Amino acid sequence: MNQMKDFYAARFDGLEAAFLWCTETLPPKYKTGSISYYTALEVALLSALTFGASAYFLQVGIPYTRCLWAFTISAGALAFFAHLFLYKRLLTEKRKP
Repeated sequence: MNQMKDFYAARFDGLEAAFLWCTETLPPKYKTGSISYYTALEVALLSALTFGASAYFLQVGIPYTRCLWAFTISAGALAFFAHLFLYKRLLTEKRKP
C-alpha cells in the first residue's frame, strides 16, 4: 500500500498533503501503547492461562503433585513471555526486501 501511495504521490502534484505519513516518516511498528500491542498482550495472557491450565491438568492426570503450582505458574509465565518475545521480534526484525 505504501508503494502505491508513493507511486501516485510522485506523479500527481499536491497529493503528498493528503497523506499523514510517507514511507520515510512511518511510525515504528512496535509501540507499547498501540491497540495491536494490547491485542497481542491479551492473546499472550489467554494463551498463558490455557497453557498453565493444561500443565496443571497434565500433572494431576499423572500422579505427580509435588510442585504442582510451581510448575503450573512457571509454564504459564514461560508461555506469556514467549508470546511477547516473538511479537516484538517479528515487528523489530530487519527483513530483506
